[in-house]
Amino acid sequence: MCVTPKAWLTLCLCMLVYSSAVADPLGHMMPLGSHQPKEGDVESRDDMPSPSEFYHNYVLASKPVIFRGAAKSSKGFNLWTDAYLRKKYGHEIVRVDYGKKENRARSADDMPLEEFLDIYNSSERYLVDTLPERMWEEFSLPECLLCGGFSHALQDSVLWFSSGGTKSHLHNDKVENINCLFSGEKVWFFVDQIHSQDINMDHKEGDYCSANVDKVDMYQYPFLQHIPWWQAHMRAGDCMYVPYG
Repeated sequence: MCVTPKAWLTLCLCMLVYSSAVADPLGHMMPLGSHQPKEGDVESRDDMPSPSEFYHNYVLASKPVIFRGAAKSSKGFNLWTDAYLRKKYGHEIVRVDYGKKENRARSADDMPLEEFLDIYNSSERYLVDTLPERMWEEFSLPECLLCGGFSHALQDSVLWFSSGGTKSHLHNDKVENINCLFSGEKVWFFVDQIHSQDINMDHKEGDYCSANVDKVDMYQYPFLQHIPWWQAHMRAGDCMYVPYG
């Protein structure tokens, strides 16, 4: 008997699958700034310009700048520990927000500073209020603002105080700002005035955009897909000039 071996044929089927799905825009549902690399870093300098240089090189030019270590000239930089604030200013009434992530739809509470000091390290409470007048003597502006009339135009001095991790809306400031950091670190997302006009501030009453800065919906806010941006990184002791707009 002649036996013919059974032959087995193995077939590999390769299938090409074509999908009509389109990739999400860069940065979709990611933190603000993930859509493209930063253009660069805001200028920082270790020296203090004269009032004239500050005005011509930064104010007129609408150019932000970090003055490294400038906040250390304020008495409060070394004095304002929790224990010191509790003892000297504990009875001052301050406005305290409910969350570290800005929510302008919910009003803040009034409470004594000493009560805030009891809870802020173990909660989301965030003090944002005008600096109590009694504390002004322990805060000073950078030297380049102390003459030339800059201080006469001062509208307000605001105290921001939390245990860290705070975030604000993407917004447009209608005043010139000097931001001084006494503790921790602060990272900024900056858009030049030229490009900020392309951002839809959908809350006109507060000049801010309601996009979630932790998870930007690029379909809901498509104008953010191509916005060039700059970064500023402040450390404790730094002051930064933030231009109008």
